[in-house]
Amino acid sequence: FECSTDDQEIGMEFIENYTHKRLDSQVKAFVISPGTAEDKNYKEKYEGRCTSVKFLPSLGLHAQMNIVGELIMSFNVDPMEATLRKSPKESKTMQSLFDQLWKN
Repeated sequence: FECSTDDQEIGMEFIENYTHKRLDSQVKAFVISPGTAEDKNYKEKYEGRCTSVKFLPSLGLHAQMNIVGELIMSFNVDPMEATLRKSPKESKTMQSLFDQLWKN
């Protein structure tokens, strides 16, 4: 779950470097975001290259969340805070929620 409003705080150079490393390593990303202008630019630039993007404008996202295997990482920049957890049950729960949102 990503909302590009944090990208300006994180820095576009960081986002670009991260995305290119992910693509070079052929790591797939399925991204759900609200569909801001920045989100649409990201989709236009990266869709199809190990990247799928879906917009859900009615979904209120106030933090970023990534699910990778049993790891769940969430963060926001205002205020600056982040968590990283390894939890098989929590990651399966979050993956199930993500999958339902992706289908609808």
